[in-house]
Amino acid sequence: MRYLITGRAGCIGSHLAESPLEAGDQVSVIDDLSTDSIRNIDSIFNKPLLSELVDDSDCVIHLAAAVGVKLIVESPVRTITLNVEGTSLALDAA
Repeated sequence: MRYLITGRAGCIGSHLAESPLEAGDQVSVIDDLSTDSIRNIDSIFNKPLLSELVDDSDCVIHLAAAVGVKLIVESPVRTITLNVEGTSLALDAA
């Protein structure tokens, strides 16, 4: 089975990827590794890359998000907008 995990570098994504990898399944990821910043979802806005990864996957697990109390307090509208738009792109690609 081929999985795509968006936001794989986060706590949930890193643990979630372990089981399919141990079973010998293929896991692709999209994450820019900046979990302490609003930038952690930028890569999901790369529509051609996202579409290619989704097309090559049997299962998509969308976890990419801007997280953290500080981010949400400092930029609540931007954070929520980016999270909603990122989810919308992931759903559209699927």
